[in-house]
Amino acid sequence: MSKVFLDDERIPPSGWTLVKTPKEAIDLLKTGKVTELSLDHDLGDDKNIGTGYDVLLWLEEQVYLHGFKPPEIIKVHSANLSARQKMELAIKSIEKKSNVGEVKMKQSDLIKMVKEEITSVLSEDGDGIEFQDSTVQIGGSQHPAYLFTVPNNPDGIDRIKRAKDALKDIYTFKLRGRHHDRKELLGAKYIPGRNNEVPLKQAEFIAVYAYPKK
Repeated sequence: MSKVFLDDERIPPSGWTLVKTPKEAIDLLKTGKVTELSLDHDLGDDKNIGTGYDVLLWLEEQVYLHGFKPPEIIKVHSANLSARQKMELAIKSIEKKSNVGEVKMKQSDLIKMVKEEITSVLSEDGDGIEFQDSTVQIGGSQHPAYLFTVPNNPDGIDRIKRAKDALKDIYTFKLRGRHHDRKELLGAKYIPGRNNEVPLKQAEFIAVYAYPKK
């Protein structure tokens, strides 16, 4: 059993194993022998190294989809206040999901938590977002998904992009309908020549499917 301390500058407490990158932390977590985890957020190079939040995203996905048992204690020692708040929300989510049971969660429970994750990311201005149970076609078959709708204005588009950026490692986002500028909005593939293609700027609302990645 071990205690893991992720930081690029601080000296860990006695008895803790120091790691300096998210990958090193995740490699130790994969052993299943980590009992305590303490995370910094800023590690010197967000783009190439990543952040402490990336470790929580990995943990959440493993707990969420595969019944992985997280460390008994997870805490944040980052001085970055906004990042700290985001990370503490992720820890609460991990704790909640790990209490569901040791087995893989039901698909209905997974989809329910998509809504919780999106609303937590957009909690400061979540008014106006509408959710409904839906399905999305993947590889010729239908899969449960959440469909969330926002007004088609700069604020609505910003909400979609922020939700996608924050949750892209766990959820897939797919724009409903076939719009000319879907690639600009979500980076999704656009196939021209369909009868129902409509320029996004003409739509009153934007609807996006969100579903857990496998």
